[in-house]
Amino acid sequence: MKLPNQNQEKRYVLIDDDASFRAVLLRAAHVSGIHVDVFESLEELGAVGLLSRYDVAIVDYDLGTLNGLEIAQYLELLCRQTPMILVSGKDRTESSNQWPRSIKQFIPKSMGYSYILEQAEKCALENSENLLKMANAI
Repeated sequence: MKLPNQNQEKRYVLIDDDASFRAVLLRAAHVSGIHVDVFESLEELGAVGLLSRYDVAIVDYDLGTLNGLEIAQYLELLCRQTPMILVSGKDRTESSNQWPRSIKQFIPKSMGYSYILEQAEKCALENSENLLKMANAI
């Protein structure tokens, strides 16, 4: 288990096939001093195991032939420790009780880039604190 370092720069990954959304979120992150790697697809990301080196994954709900729930279920099998935020340009009413535990939030893209990044920061902080508690309990 990777122990978090509270002072270490957080790393986020965005997986979204919308080039405009990727570009604007990346710019907003840069302005805020947040490191975000962006990928168009899971295939572009490469070895999905690499996802575990990120503090938070922001995943588009509609990604190619899979929906975000299917992607999250798949990623949860490989990267259970990485919290995920689902985003979508469409209004979704999916019940959160269907989601894997790693999905911490669903955020409509209309909430804005800054809000999405703020929520990612909160998820990263909560996950870091939880991992420290688990490590201290051992």
